[in-house]
Amino acid sequence: MVEEPEQMLRDLLADDADARPHTDAALAAYRQEPDPTRFGLVQAITRAAQSVAAEDRLALETLAGRLVVPEAA
Repeated sequence: MVEEPEQMLRDLLADDADARPHTDAALAAYRQEPDPTRFGLVQAITRAAQSVAAEDRLALETLAGRLVVPEAA
């Protein structure tokens, strides 16, 4: 369980200059289907990626991937 999932999303996105502009989209995606787990955060980020331009999608998908496989970062 993630104690403060929305704050964790904010923090994750704030640390990534390319993903940062999509913080609001990721939070909105999380609120559509809140799940306070790492999986839920990944779902929110990848859902947000579906709503952005193709050139921005990579940044969000890469960030989500780092949550799934942290040592690959």
